[in-house]
Amino acid sequence: MLRNRMGSTGRLQGCGSLLALALLAAPLLAARPGAAFDVIGQNHVDLRWTEASGPVAGYAVYVARDGAFPAEPEGTVAAPLARVEGGFGEAIRVRVAAFDATGLTGPLSEESEEIRFVAAPPPPEPAPEPEPAPEPEPAPEPEPAPEPEPAPEPEPAPEPEPAPQPGVEPGDSEARSGDFDADGRMDLFWRDRVTGANELWLLPSPQGPVRVALPRVEDLEWQVAAVGDFDADGHADLFWRNPRSGENAIWLMDGQGPRREASADPVPGDWRLAGSGDLDGDARADLVWQRHDRSGTEIWLMRGIEAPSVLPAAVQGTAGRMVAAVEDYSGDGLADLLWLDPGGSEVAYASLGARRPVALRARAPGPEWSMAASGDFDADARADLLWARSDGALRMWLLRGSRKVRERSVEALDAGWELAGVGDRDGDGRSDLVWLQRESGSLALWLMQGERVAAELPLTPPL
Repeated sequence: MLRNRMGSTGRLQGCGSLLALALLAAPLLAARPGAAFDVIGQNHVDLRWTEASGPVAGYAVYVARDGAFPAEPEGTVAAPLARVEGGFGEAIRVRVAAFDATGLTGPLSEESEEIRFVAAPPPPEPAPEPEPAPEPEPAPEPEPAPEPEPAPEPEPAPEPEPAPQPGVEPGDSEARSGDFDADGRMDLFWRDRVTGANELWLLPSPQGPVRVALPRVEDLEWQVAAVGDFDADGHADLFWRNPRSGENAIWLMDGQGPRREASADPVPGDWRLAGSGDLDGDARADLVWQRHDRSGTEIWLMRGIEAPSVLPAAVQGTAGRMVAAVEDYSGDGLADLLWLDPGGSEVAYASLGARRPVALRARAPGPEWSMAASGDFDADARADLLWARSDGALRMWLLRGSRKVRERSVEALDAGWELAGVGDRDGDGRSDLVWLQRESGSLALWLMQGERVAAELPLTPPL
């Protein structure tokens, strides 16, 4: 039996009251059992314990986050070392249990001391420097005698002003968001669905954007299907698609327009472009394609305008599921694929090369809700989800990997407003939202702090 193979008492060696918990930078080997210690300025702690005797295949880690230990472990590790995450202000306790190759689990250790995650205090303000003594003012120089004024020259006849070039009308246009001028903040691309005009709106301040006219594409079958930095130069680029013909093209942008244009491999019309993001860590955005009937998913690893490497997204348990977004949900700096089941109730994500998805420990709000946006709304380097209902109600899921940390209602929308852009507008590390009302062409910018709208600003179209 596992009990006999692990010792006569059935306890893990080094666990229970002898469990040694340690930060990598500050060992707590002298901490008394039951005492609490603070983890300052970090949202994780590395735990170690003495290796158990017997044929141990790994250890199950149980974390009490709300006072009681869950029935299921939060994770398993192969070695007596585990990293446990927590939010600032959260207090946890940990227990571990060894298991063998057959899955048979030994007894739980005693509880660890309480671990508290504490935000780092702000640095002290520097003492003000003394003001320098004022310099004496120089004596005034005598004013020169006034020179006679020359005879006025006749004014030239005014030249006629050029006729203004027609631009995009937001109410008739489709919008895409991205950092087109490489300043680390969100800008907007507009394509007029009536005239075929295209524009960039660079957003240097919330008071008003700067409009940059782009080459017109008169064939209205062409659409911008994805925005991303495909050549790793810091500027967002445009991926064009004609779904009727299956043709594709790329515009590599420099902030003022396309610096290079090229055709891309055609893709049949029964495929859709599900999203873009850096899946392999080379600083280039990659593309995720999926059939409309969800019978196949492929990944293009992009290399600028060169031919991409094409890989199948062979993730078990995702047959029939829709790729709803491509964002970093695990916090490892790489984009993941977010999968929704046909009923829209189960949510999971998977990274490049993963065999099985990671299911979120939460179910979608209900069939009347749809996913409106995905972005990092709380600046924890992990993407969150925004859900919308047809009556304008909004709900925010703040995620920490597979765990839903908080779910809150967001300020409701009035009728006729739709999402036009998602991205960090004010440089605080949080995704913000741009809304469009098509009937009037009005635009509004929401500066977000988690699920709270910190400021709502009108976004005036440029003249």
